[in-house]
This record gives sequence, C-alpha cells and structure tokens, in this order.
Amino acid sequence: MTSRAPLNGSNGQPPQANGASNARADGRLVLGMAPWDALRYAAVDVTTAVQIARRRHDLGPLAAVALGRTMAAAALLLRFTTKNPGSIRVEIQGDGPLGQVVAEFDAEGALVGHVANPHVAIGDLGEGSADGFAIGAAVG
Repeated sequence: MTSRAPLNGSNGQPPQANGASNARADGRLVLGMAPWDALRYAAVDVTTAVQIARRRHDLGPLAAVALGRTMAAAALLLRFTTKNPGSIRVEIQGDGPLGQVVAEFDAEGALVGHVANPHVAIGDLGEGSADGFAIGAAVG
C-alpha cells in the first residue's frame, strides 16, 4: 500500500528578510507498507521547495544541497516521530563555513528554511566528497 500526500501550503507569512524561505511547493510524501507489514517506508520530494529557496535567496550549490537535505529530514521526521503532527524544526549548527542550517515543516505542508552563509564556494573547502559536494566540510 502506498499513499501520496502533497507537501504544499504556507503559514501565511511573507518570506523573511534574514534568508529564511517560506516555500509553497508541490512536493510529495510517499508512504508505503511492504507485504505482510514487514517494512514501512517513506520518501519525500522537496525539489520544488529547494528551487524556490535557491532562487529567492541566491543560494550557492552547497547551501542549496544542505538546505534540501535538512528540509527532507524535517518532513520525514515529522511524519515518523509524532502521532499528532504539528510542526518540527531541524537545526544543524556546525563549525563549518555554512554555519547554521535550519528547516521547519508543519502538518499543513509549509516548509521554512534558512542557511546562515548561503554563498560558500566549493573551492573554499578543499577536496569534495564522492558526490562532488563537500557538505560535511561546509557544515562542519
């Protein structure tokens, strides 16, 4: 059994000037159960929300990837950690050049994201990871 739920909505507030992004997006949350209830799974697509945030706040590639992964984590955590979902905030505070990465997700589907330093260049970090992005080094 698989169900799909939209990740669209907004908290009604305009985008914040400090780099946060209130994104209305047509993302998807796919939930399923393997036969015999042996395995429960979920997948989330926040591509559109990340693209909106990237354009709105001129995010560099590293900041966009870090924010996207944090937004996806927030959506999945809200789904699996609470029986009556309200909202969840995932905050990553590293000592790398990106600084703080924050994503909030609520039951209405509103995503809010923020990266403290959205213009970190890949070359500033030395060698990258296997996927070409040095996310670990950027976050710290």
